[in-house]
Amino acid sequence: MQRALFCVGLSTVLVCSSASAQVTSDRSIGTSVTPLPGNNFVITGGRAEGSNLFHSFGSFSIPTGGSATFNLLGTQNASTIFSRVTGGTVSNIDGRIFATLDGRTPAPVNLFLMNPSGVVFGANAQLIIGGSFVGTTASSIRFADGFEFAATNTTPPLLTVSAPIGLQFGQNSSAIQVQGGGHTLSSQNPLLAPYLPTRFSLAGLRVAPGRTLALVGGEVALNGGIVAAAGGRVEIGSVGAGQVGITTTSQGFELDYSGASSLRNIQMSQRSLIDVGWLLDQSRSAGSIQIQGNNIRLSDGSVVLSQNRGSLRAGEITVRAAERLELVGTNPAETISSGLVSETSGLGSNSDLNVSAKELVMQNGGIIQSRTFSPAPGGAVTVSATDFIEMSGLSPSNLFNTIGSTTFATSLLVSPSAPPITTGIAGDVTISTQRLSMRDGSTIAALSLGDSAGGNIRVTSDVTELSGIIRNVPEPIFTMPTSLLSVSYRRGNSGTINLNTRTLNLRDGATISTTNLAIGNSGSVQINASESIQMVSQPGTVSNITSTVGGLNEFARSILIEGKPTGNAGAITINTPSLQLNRSVIGVGNYGIGSAGMLKINANAVRVSNISGISAETLSGEGGNIDIKAQTLVMRDLGFIVTNAGGTGNGGNITIDTPLIVGLGNSNIIANAIEGRGGNIRITTQGIFGLAFRDLQDPQNVPTNDITASSEISANGTVEITTPGVDPNSGLIELSEDLIDSSQQVAKGCSSAPGSSFVVTGRGGIPINPQQEVFHAPTVWSDLREIGRSTSAIQPSNPSTPLVEASTWQRDPKTGKVELIAAKPMHLMSIETCATSNSLDQHRSLSSR
Repeated sequence: MQRALFCVGLSTVLVCSSASAQVTSDRSIGTSVTPLPGNNFVITGGRAEGSNLFHSFGSFSIPTGGSATFNLLGTQNASTIFSRVTGGTVSNIDGRIFATLDGRTPAPVNLFLMNPSGVVFGANAQLIIGGSFVGTTASSIRFADGFEFAATNTTPPLLTVSAPIGLQFGQNSSAIQVQGGGHTLSSQNPLLAPYLPTRFSLAGLRVAPGRTLALVGGEVALNGGIVAAAGGRVEIGSVGAGQVGITTTSQGFELDYSGASSLRNIQMSQRSLIDVGWLLDQSRSAGSIQIQGNNIRLSDGSVVLSQNRGSLRAGEITVRAAERLELVGTNPAETISSGLVSETSGLGSNSDLNVSAKELVMQNGGIIQSRTFSPAPGGAVTVSATDFIEMSGLSPSNLFNTIGSTTFATSLLVSPSAPPITTGIAGDVTISTQRLSMRDGSTIAALSLGDSAGGNIRVTSDVTELSGIIRNVPEPIFTMPTSLLSVSYRRGNSGTINLNTRTLNLRDGATISTTNLAIGNSGSVQINASESIQMVSQPGTVSNITSTVGGLNEFARSILIEGKPTGNAGAITINTPSLQLNRSVIGVGNYGIGSAGMLKINANAVRVSNISGISAETLSGEGGNIDIKAQTLVMRDLGFIVTNAGGTGNGGNITIDTPLIVGLGNSNIIANAIEGRGGNIRITTQGIFGLAFRDLQDPQNVPTNDITASSEISANGTVEITTPGVDPNSGLIELSEDLIDSSQQVAKGCSSAPGSSFVVTGRGGIPINPQQEVFHAPTVWSDLREIGRSTSAIQPSNPSTPLVEASTWQRDPKTGKVELIAAKPMHLMSIETCATSNSLDQHRSLSSR
């Protein structure tokens, strides 16, 4: 008896066991096994119930080069074989599993292989059956009528004609492993070309076209393993305990993991491959893939792939990780990234990609991408991570992490006179997470490199962080910032970007952009940040939020595009309480012959500093318009708001509505033109400080803070600054209309009281009237002062002038300076030297009570 010792390892789980390299019956339900020379085994007998055929084995292992053949002579009505292994040893399969009626051709039957102790498929394992295959380490198979086919109990079971409805797992389900030499996929260009095998191979586990291949166990590991179902369905599930539902479909089976009480881990490494594409038959379409586990990791260029060369719509790729999904690294040749990829080169639509996890980590070139190389529509990409998405790092050859949808053309050369190249519309990309963190050139993109429209991008996250730029991507004519990007390269319009977040941070060259590089229009950008937007970059980098037409550097444009780009730039709308720009730009621009778009900012506070700005500029078309509504607008250190137009275009319009504008350090508001008319600037504010109107063509070359709307050749634009009228009654006191009768203010009498006195001083020599002569009479001097008494007089101090708060302001018409004004208060004082007798009587009456 040949025995093999092997280990199954996945992450922290290591299962080591010895297994018999043979197939034996446990004699519970009449299964008969006949050994043949060369490690071959023929299986007959079993128990048939309707179209179900049941087999039970003590061990089930096939050595390298051997085979296990299910001979269905006598059981021709069987459509599904249910087999169990009860001996407690791992099944080590490195040969062929064959089901046949005549010994030569595969029989159209489905096969379930259940071994709770574990299953290992070696590099030489093959499935030669006409139906679907389910390999599982479940403890039992449940049926619709309540019967259960268990592998943990050798008592002869009650069997059924019903269809299977579920796989039941105990608390310690064992692992499944698929080993192999890895795929041979390559690409002429990792960014632009489809995946192709370097040599044709049927290695790996494969089922008949259009059928299902399912591996459902505890830990599941593909170490260079290949699992394929051309045009069919692949199910990979890692279950700790509970039940996995089974639904019978036209392709075989579809699994439901909602009844699993716990999930375990799935790992693909060493260029492993899961594939549902058609290689030869273009009348068919690609199939579907579902992968579900607790933690799922793809590394070393391992790929989950759907390639549709047919005319029908491809199935979906669905990956669900209860905890973490990791896509890390590339193959050794640096041409294939680890990831999830759907491609179409036929007339059928591409596969949609649906990814959900608690945490998504993409490192060193990981990808989630739908790619279209035909007129067929691209697939949609939907990614949901409840905690976070982290994208960082580069592969050694500078492949960056990518989530996106792309359509490609047969030629990159763009000529306005050339006929259009029909390509499919890029699919939409939808991202939902609590925190989105992207670095090192990582990209979320919807691209059209053909003549169709680019896809739309929608991102919903609480915290959004993008940072960094790389300059040595595989195509030297490009640099790649970390970005949210919707691009149309040829005639199609680019898609839109919609970002909803609490905080947005763009740093060190990161970009959010919609762009058409040639003939079409660029899409709109809308960003809603409920708390803040911060754009900060180091010297040598500039972070951007843009919608542009054109923009390739001169070298790239001379090679790829004949003539100048056409089309119009899209609109940008920013809604946030706080917007801060430092070495950053928000802009709509056109570097061809079209117009710039509309840029709207609604914020409480806008701060533009350190060579930052808000722009709507064109090379030769009409300048765009800028509309800013804020409570404060502060510009410092070469900050700018610009709607300049080159060539014959007119300068764009700038509308600013804010109570306070401050401009310092050569900051400018400009709506200039060259041959066209200058733009119009309208500012409504309570106060504008530091900025002044000056008729300058290039105000950035002078150190002042300027507002200008001039033209080199044509008419200047207008600058209108409106300060809402100040109320002229501000600070005044309303006087009473009831006049006081002075005759009623003279006291009729004075009452005496202890300590009171009444002094009559006379006129002091003053005449009764000015005409009366002064009476000259002898004057008697009488000194009544007491000797020895000294008196001193207290000199009153001059009261200091108190500071008074300004109540309004005005502009000096000569100098233009702003002067603060405090309205002088009016003090009304009433001093009674002698109260009326009635008043004294009242006071006396109150005092006596």
